[in-house]
Order: sequence, then structure tokens, then C-alpha cells
Amino acid sequence: MKENILKKGFWTLLNRSVGAALVFFSTLFFARVLNVEEFGLFSLGLTMVTIISVIVRGGMDNVVLKQVAANAIDNPAISNGYIYYPLIAVTMMGLFATAMLFFFAEFISESIFVKPEMRAVLQLFSWLVLPMSIVFILSEANKALGRAAYAAFFQSVLPPAITLFIVVF
Repeated sequence: MKENILKKGFWTLLNRSVGAALVFFSTLFFARVLNVEEFGLFSLGLTMVTIISVIVRGGMDNVVLKQVAANAIDNPAISNGYIYYPLIAVTMMGLFATAMLFFFAEFISESIFVKPEMRAVLQLFSWLVLPMSIVFILSEANKALGRAAYAAFFQSVLPPAITLFIVVF
């Protein structure tokens, strides 16, 4: 048992470390490539996506954690339902939020932020809303099932990796 805990702890630590390194190096990269104003828009856009992702999840990530853990052994079908239905709901809401952010980026950038140049950033980052929302649901499901290393991967590695992929490509 002691070896199992150490092994799981090692893989969790490794995933969290890789995620932290990705965030650090991507921040360093963008800070060097972008000028001060562009980096500010980048950071603001990423913050908006984070907030919208929290709203899209609507607390369902916490419900997934609690209900999947409570039902995983005795009622696996119920446990699976607590993963499946929130994923469907988050996907639908995420698609809606992505479309809204993409199509209203000009209005948001000009009316709320008074930064017309932010439109392009919001439109680019709108594509992050859905994957970020799904990643956190899957992370909590893996936590509930006792898969700490997978949860750490979903929560720490995938968000910066997806961000880098969408922004760079």
C-alpha cells in the first residue's frame, strides 16, 4: 500500500510539475514575443475564458466529484450518469458560450473594455471555452474515481497545452 501511495504521488507530482512548467514557459514565451499592450490583452483574454469556463461548468464539476465518488463502487451506472450528463450539459453550454464570445467579441471589446484591438484576442480565445470546461469535468471525475495522476494531468497539463496549441497554431 505504501508503494502504491508513493507511486500515485509521484505521477501526480510529475503531472503538476509538467503543467506548472508549461504555464511558466508559455508565459515567458508570450511575454517576450508580445509587446506590453499585447501581453495585457492576452492575459485579459485568458482571464475572460477562465471566468466563462467557470460559469459554463455551473458547479457541475463539484457535483461530479461528490456524486461519482459516492456511487462509483455500489452504483456504477449512476456514477457514470453523473459523468455523462454533466459532460453533455457542459458541451452544450460551452458551444453556446463559445459562439456568444466569438460573435460578440467586437461589442465586448469596444463597449466593455474600450479596446477595439481586443476583438481578435477574444475571438481566438473563444475556442478555449469548451475544451477548458470539459477538461475540468473530466479532472473531477478522475479525482472521484481515485485516479489522482489522471486528474492532475487533466487539470494541470491539458489547459496550458490546449492554450498553447490554439494560440500558436
